[in-house]
Amino acid sequence: MNDTIRAEWARRVVAEYRSCAATQELVLWLTQIGASPDLIRMGMRVAEDELGHAEGSAEVLAAAGGRIEGVLDRRLLSLPATEPREAGVVRATVELFCLGETVAVPLFRRMLAGAEEPAVRRLLVRILRDEARHRAFGWTLLGALMEGPTREVARQCLAVELPAMLGGVIQRSEEHTSELQSPCNL
Repeated sequence: MNDTIRAEWARRVVAEYRSCAATQELVLWLTQIGASPDLIRMGMRVAEDELGHAEGSAEVLAAAGGRIEGVLDRRLLSLPATEPREAGVVRATVELFCLGETVAVPLFRRMLAGAEEPAVRRLLVRILRDEARHRAFGWTLLGALMEGPTREVARQCLAVELPAMLGGVIQRSEEHTSELQSPCNL
């Protein structure tokens, strides 16, 4: 079995667990700043989706003869703590959901286009379907942050940090695109 394929699916498992953990932490922060129950529930649904993506990726990895070695690096499973908390919520919302999920869609489409195995295709179709909801969550949450009591913190955060956020997303997108030169089939 191709080591490159196993390495890609092992990376996917870790990435999905990271997304799940980051989303759960964001949901905690939303609770701490008194966000609406609807936004909190939307975030919880996203975390559940990400966990499902991790499980599906682990199943594909196992079918390819691979497995995750050791314990996930816990330092990668936390969002950077910031003060005020509201600034961290804005930063995570924009980086992970507004920008990150938007960039992820073409990457998953590219993976799907090269996928031949039915199990891989089913998982990628599910991930693509869910990514649209995750992106919508990010933009909905950002809208609420820009209009509610967090509006000034959100505006300041975006004015100062948006260029760096965009640069980081572009860099990660280019890295992932180059990693996807090999097919992700079993």
